Amino acid sequence: MATALFCACNSWANYARVGSHHLAEELARRGWKVVFISDPVSPLRALKGLNDELRGRFRLYVSGGTYVRENIWTWVPATLFNPSDYFFLRSHFVSKNWPSLCVPSLTTKLATNGFTHFDLIYVDSLSQAYWWRRLSHTKSVFRLADNPAGFDRYTKAQETALHDIARHVDILFYTATDLHELATELDPKKKCYLSNGVNYSHFVAPVAPPPEYAPNGRPRIVYVGMIDTWFDFDLLAYVSDRLADHDFFLIGPHPSPHLQGRSNVFQLGPRPYAELPAYLQHAHAGIIPFDVDSHPELVHAINPLKLYEYMAAGLPVVCRRWATVEALQSPAFLADTPEDFISALTSIPPVPHQPSREYARQMSWEDRVDTLLSACQLQDIR
Repeated sequence: MATALFCACNSWANYARVGSHHLAEELARRGWKVVFISDPVSPLRALKGLNDELRGRFRLYVSGGTYVRENIWTWVPATLFNPSDYFFLRSHFVSKNWPSLCVPSLTTKLATNGFTHFDLIYVDSLSQAYWWRRLSHTKSVFRLADNPAGFDRYTKAQETALHDIARHVDILFYTATDLHELATELDPKKKCYLSNGVNYSHFVAPVAPPPEYAPNGRPRIVYVGMIDTWFDFDLLAYVSDRLADHDFFLIGPHPSPHLQGRSNVFQLGPRPYAELPAYLQHAHAGIIPFDVDSHPELVHAINPLKLYEYMAAGLPVVCRRWATVEALQSPAFLADTPEDFISALTSIPPVPHQPSREYARQMSWEDRVDTLLSACQLQDIR
């Protein structure tokens, strides 16, 4: 049986399913054994407070490792000091040496569970750029899913790790057309485009509406994802004020005080991946209101996973315009101004929107794994 190691930012306990989760699940569906190791927890991080996601990580650590699928084993390591943008944790020393402070040792944990050789090592986390290199493996890849320099927490140590891992791995995947230049700068001979995709069947199977959707006949506009600095709060405030007869539902962590007090904006917090089809199928449009103007370096490098998921559920999509979403040539309505955004929302076609579904149907994670294995010259064991 072929075995893959995933060194991922997100833990398996995270409510959100990102590209690395989907790629891991598709490999497992094909008969691979998958080991999924996420970024570590530490006592210092716990002192800053525990949220549901961090509690999930600690539970995985305490479990000693667990099978979450028949052939997907996951664990979260714990270390005294984990990489962060906080004081001395920003240093290259911590970035490179935190695995040496893990209890128990990462490599020992893998060996005692029977994982001694990997056909594929997949990394998406700069915090895990180094530790796996002494493991026996056939191929290694790094997946560049964002422009890390666009984040406020980007450190010099992460910049060093990015260039170092690009030199070390066999293949450097990038997910957005705007990342082509960065991938070329890192290593022009190793770069390979690997877009996001969608689990189409998960979003297309009919389900009942969620309890938060009142049958009041008002159009429901939904957003799913992080509500962070790249979210255009001013845009959504303006649009929701102008469209007072529409209801806006935001699903994701970090509800914003910028949007409180609006009777037609509902910040629901995160929802498990299994529940997302209900919120999408019974909405009228999905939106991607990213702040392209204030965060161009970050937003231009995003290939929005939510666009594919909205469309698989049959939603028309209204999105701010940036180069990557233009290059996708999807049926999304791209808006340059707040007025464009409003105009698109008030003229959306009926749902389910068949062009959306037809587009999403072609964007499967199965095809993405085909690309990954082909680039790595690894045999598909299906």
